[in-house]
Amino acid sequence: TLTSAFAEDLLSREVTAIEPVYIADDDYQIIPYADGVDLYYSRNPINDLFTFSITVDKGRIHEERLGLAALLLDKSGTVLLAPDELSKQWYRIGSDFSFRPAANSSTFSLSGLDANFERSVALMMQLAQHPKAEASALSELIQITLKNRDDTTKDPQGIFRMLYSYSRLGEMSTYRRLLPAAELAKLTVADLHDLVESLLGYKQRIYYVGS
Repeated sequence: TLTSAFAEDLLSREVTAIEPVYIADDDYQIIPYADGVDLYYSRNPINDLFTFSITVDKGRIHEERLGLAALLLDKSGTVLLAPDELSKQWYRIGSDFSFRPAANSSTFSLSGLDANFERSVALMMQLAQHPKAEASALSELIQITLKNRDDTTKDPQGIFRMLYSYSRLGEMSTYRRLLPAAELAKLTVADLHDLVESLLGYKQRIYYVGS
């Protein structure tokens, strides 16, 4: 097998073995934050950044509308801030926010500068509890969703993914649980925003890494 001089040089160098470092009990704390709510905390000794998330035990298997609700929240503002102004606020305080529903859970996530932690959480809660969007934003998302579905049925790899998912999961396949087009057309902004707001009423876990 032919190798380049560069590769031969790399392969000839001695490498110091890296010893694994395992997580110990004193690397993190589990703190009873409220009734039925645990806070998982780990100190960040490296820099002045934080990560923070709230995870609830409800996901797309339980509620398929959460997928579209997450897309709409990305385009939403709050009752006090228009979507573009909300984006500017995140930029000003150096924080990133996301809401992502998985199969069995949904997570509100934040990251940014620890000096702006409280402001970041307050802004996140304002969005999670009082989101606001125009009906046109939802209409556009529904059209994009339907177009993507149509494209998938014409794509060989997309068809393979659908068949593979159905062969493994049957009626529980993601593609079998998609909301029909007629149901999508009936959705309103209030429906999806109420769904997001209701999540904070479920049992949850809070994760924080910072100072």
